[in-house]
Amino acid sequence: MKMKLGGRPACACLLLALVVGHNALAGGLQISPVNLTLSATQNADGIWLSNEGTAPLNAQVRVFNWQQSGNGRQAVNSQGWSLAHPS
Repeated sequence: MKMKLGGRPACACLLLALVVGHNALAGGLQISPVNLTLSATQNADGIWLSNEGTAPLNAQVRVFNWQQSGNGRQAVNSQGWSLAHPS
């Protein structure tokens, strides 16, 4: 599907892309892996956050749990989950 933007919307999209792109490159936050899938027998897995830049940065991690049924996803309370940092 092609979209044609004229005048102001096109300028706004370009400006937004430049601002977002600049911030994404200026920060040095690297996340790996982006998605985790735990099997029924797997108790834990890891996500690595690293700062590849020269300036300190703040990051926030949110853990969500859900059950998926035929009707879609239903959020489940995430109590009992723990997060730990290696240092």
